[in-house]
Amino acid sequence: MRGALLGRLHDKEPQIRAISATSLAKLLLTEEPDDITEGETSILEALVDVLKYDTSPDVRRAALVNIHVTADTIPDLLTRTRDLDSSVRKHTYTTVLERNCSIGDGEDSKSVGDAHPRFLSIEHREMVIKHGLGDREPSVRAAAANLVGTWVDVMRNPDQIVKNETPAQELEQTMLSFLTLFDLQEVTIPEEALMSVFKTRAEIFDNLEFGDAFWDNLTPERTFLARVFVDQCVAAKNNTRLEATLPVVTAMAFRIQERYNDLMVLIQDEMDEGPTRLDEREEDRIRREEERMSQEFILTELLKLAVNLDYADEIGRRKMFQLVRAMIAHQALPEGLASRCLDVLRKLSDSERDLIMVVVEVIHELRDTEEFDDEVVVSNDPSPFLGET
Repeated sequence: MRGALLGRLHDKEPQIRAISATSLAKLLLTEEPDDITEGETSILEALVDVLKYDTSPDVRRAALVNIHVTADTIPDLLTRTRDLDSSVRKHTYTTVLERNCSIGDGEDSKSVGDAHPRFLSIEHREMVIKHGLGDREPSVRAAAANLVGTWVDVMRNPDQIVKNETPAQELEQTMLSFLTLFDLQEVTIPEEALMSVFKTRAEIFDNLEFGDAFWDNLTPERTFLARVFVDQCVAAKNNTRLEATLPVVTAMAFRIQERYNDLMVLIQDEMDEGPTRLDEREEDRIRREEERMSQEFILTELLKLAVNLDYADEIGRRKMFQLVRAMIAHQALPEGLASRCLDVLRKLSDSERDLIMVVVEVIHELRDTEEFDDEVVVSNDPSPFLGET
């Protein structure tokens, strides 16, 4: 039977090839290595060949939905996210990935299925987001968006729910767990995924809360969540939610300064102790580098968020201007943060002429001091940046 079905995979009729592929998939789990003679093609190899190269979309689809999802088959199955036929691409997101995220329904469901996002590599998750949400067919984009919403559901961990935790806090923890699926340094992919969740899952967008406790304990995931949420509010022109989310300008200025000082401490430590760390262990070096990158990422997201603040308060506006002006004039400021500071200055400047004047002043200051080894000024006192309160 196995030999006959393998032969029928090359039948001239697509319908016969599709039936053969479906039947062989039933035999796949029963095939033992001893059943395969030297030089003979295994069932899995034959099905993968059909999946990738058969000229009929019906045959490719039959192989796609019947091949068992495992760690070994996932890479081949995900190649169909770029299939020429839209129905094959759609089935990749619905039948293969979404259906296998979890096992069972309702109370009997297991949190982990064979296609659970934790079982996919970061590269595979990014492939799903990039290809799915960027597909040219609306039906495929919708299927990919539903899959991303399912990822949020399966990332909810009941074991991490704290006693007396409010529904909003529980939702926040779920969204933070969802963001751990992505490399936030590659901003575009996780941003597309989070924007998709906000657009397709209105209950999530409506129930997220950003109180004082949220802003007092910032992490890369928290900052990224808040920044993308604000961007979505701006895109949807939802001023009510925007005003309820954003802190006042003065409070945001203090938080930016605090993160800036933390980053400067790390950079200064690296500069002061660089020669003494030649024998430092690799894991310690990686840990310090990750900590610095984390602080830099948080500061980057806060500066992006600051562009959307309400600067009607002249006192807060002045304080933010002084802070960002002092940051961009510092030689130790990482290059990636300079453009974000300029975005904020552009928002705070009355005209393009004023912005150019500020930039010229900063350039002159940097040129005048570049021959000196200035120490990084780190202070918990906000007055050096923000002026007297």
